[in-house]
Amino acid sequence: MDLDIVVAGQPLGFSLDCIDGEIVRAQVLTGPDIGSFETARTADDTGQITTLITAGSAESYAKHIQAFMHDRLNLQPLLNSLNETGTPGSRVARLLRSDLPARRRRQGAARRPDDGGLPGRLLQVFLDLPAAATLTRVRAAHDVRSSTAKRRKADAHGAFQQRREERERKESELREARARLAALPGPGEDESLTSLAAEAARRARVVADAQEAWEGLMRVHRRAVEHRRREERLLNDVCQTTRRPGADG
Repeated sequence: MDLDIVVAGQPLGFSLDCIDGEIVRAQVLTGPDIGSFETARTADDTGQITTLITAGSAESYAKHIQAFMHDRLNLQPLLNSLNETGTPGSRVARLLRSDLPARRRRQGAARRPDDGGLPGRLLQVFLDLPAAATLTRVRAAHDVRSSTAKRRKADAHGAFQQRREERERKESELREARARLAALPGPGEDESLTSLAAEAARRARVVADAQEAWEGLMRVHRRAVEHRRREERLLNDVCQTTRRPGADG
């Protein structure tokens, strides 16, 4: 298949070899005018017809044509506002599809989620509006920021709900603690804090006196134990001296 066209003022000659619908060889030539391709389908020695692109598969051809069309039509990669990151593949093939108007009629005027600025691209390519590319990038960036703001708002709302539930749980625990505290037995009606403090001081003195008496008794106990040990040692010495043979002579 051969096709001679002018893209952005540059004459181009497309030559495709296909087998069973698949591209097996592709070549794109450029020359001084479109009529120069009528007889020449390869680069010549004069340098008037040169080769711009050569490819041996459909994948390689699509990659080269994408880069070439982006350069010739002054297209920038489209921001993908659907997944909010990166840039999708080329939209050149979508721009040139013949079923685009039919699909638009079937879908109505609603914008498809994966358009990615396609209406602006159409304005730029076919109506040659100079600000269409900038408008597309601005709208895509606006969509990304809007999606980010919505996600942050949803995260903030979730965090707020979590903090509110935690606060309600703490308040419930505080009410239960106050109820248990109120249920504890308190001082009698005829008792005051002053009398309770005096009673506590008196009992503290009693405890201190008892502690002092206990320490005195323990000292007496330790002396008695030491005295008993000395007496036992003396008794053992006497018993051993009495039983020793020839102790009298």
